[in-house]
Amino acid sequence: MIVGDDGSVLTLVRQDDHQRQCLALARAWGGAGFARLPRWRSVERAAARHDDGWIAADARPGIGEGGLPVDFPDVPRGVHAAFYEAGVAAVQADDPWAGLVCCLHARGLYERRLGLDGPRPPRASRPTVERAFVAVQLRRQARLERRLGAEAAGWAWDAFRLLQAWDALSLYLTWTGLRRGATWTLASVPTRPGDLDGVNLTVGAVDGRTATVTPWPFAADVVDVPVRVRRVARRAYRSDAHLARVLAATRTSGVAYRVVPGGATRSRGVTPPRRA
Repeated sequence: MIVGDDGSVLTLVRQDDHQRQCLALARAWGGAGFARLPRWRSVERAAARHDDGWIAADARPGIGEGGLPVDFPDVPRGVHAAFYEAGVAAVQADDPWAGLVCCLHARGLYERRLGLDGPRPPRASRPTVERAFVAVQLRRQARLERRLGAEAAGWAWDAFRLLQAWDALSLYLTWTGLRRGATWTLASVPTRPGDLDGVNLTVGAVDGRTATVTPWPFAADVVDVPVRVRRVARRAYRSDAHLARVLAATRTSGVAYRVVPGGATRSRGVTPPRRA
């Protein structure tokens, strides 16, 4: 669950609704200077399903420190690794190309987005559950790359970096970035197949529902990416069951987020916060 803190109110976004927003961004992709990749349907499928493991977890959200709903980066690693592995395996079974992208995404959650957020931490220094999870994904990645052929590794690296841009942009809108009026940098976004360097996109805030992206990578002049949310009081909940009862009685509503082109002058953004 993505928990947006609005002061006296928490805005809760299910990861499945976040995925739908990422899919909308993928479908809008392809403005001047930003070519789509081959196998675009698999790229879109990865956008739509990269967080499938969260679906069951979001059906039973828990409380954490102070009785507040647990925000997604704070889910215990052992719990997260188990459901995330299940989600990646399910995508792979339906579409091996999309599964390969989701495998890279899963690894990236434990390895600073495979270097996009800076040097990867030494694996030997990581907790056992994290090392085990990364090892499973590395074996899956190797099997899929052998199965799919010589072009798979390069294609997947391009698709992974696109997914990271959409994932971070969705989190900017629904989580912390827009609320704080922050400026984020989306690193190394490929402009064409095989573009290893890519370009950095800068994301900024216009108002509480609108963000800018520079340079502009979308085919349309404006991209509308609504998302479904539930709003609950920011207070201590007595138990997981208490939170579940409150959520069951809370109506879901839509928030109309919009992305527009930024100006010619870009400020230097910060790397999006680490997320899982």
